[in-house]
Amino acid sequence: MSFSCPIGTFKGTYDLPVRHGIDFSGITDLKKINIPEKLTTYRDFLYNKKTRRISFKVARLSYCATHAKWFEDGQMYQKGIFFSVDPQIHEFNKIFLEANQNLTFTDKNPNGLETYDFVDKGDESSGAIKAMIDLKNIFNAIPEKINTGLNFLVFGIVAIALLKFSETVNKKKENKK
Repeated sequence: MSFSCPIGTFKGTYDLPVRHGIDFSGITDLKKINIPEKLTTYRDFLYNKKTRRISFKVARLSYCATHAKWFEDGQMYQKGIFFSVDPQIHEFNKIFLEANQNLTFTDKNPNGLETYDFVDKGDESSGAIKAMIDLKNIFNAIPEKINTGLNFLVFGIVAIALLKFSETVNKKKENKK
């Protein structure tokens, strides 16, 4: 699916983990917050109790950004505001609002809800979820490490064989003299 960005912004070219979040840190009584089961089906849904925020990863490459980007030390850095044009955001917000009709969305009002998009820098997951993700990454890296180890072993065997062959040739030359 192709996404287009508004004029004055640029389309993301790297698959950054951009998340859409609903922040309810202004709500003092968390018993008022109802998180419908349907929201948990969104891509990598997370409920961060510490920041009082629910979020999900938007579709790949569905974000736009303002301001500049630059390449430094082999990495692309971006400065500015990230926002997603993923149409699922509106459905996500609607489901949450229907389940929490007693709450209202406001623009940076400490007594309401706020929505925004942000780049997940890896600190969004916590506890068991983060441990499972880390474990998955370790298991995914095993084939690469085994492949590297096998290459090293094969290279070592070939090097030893060449060394032994060279020694044998040198001994035969010495014996002929």
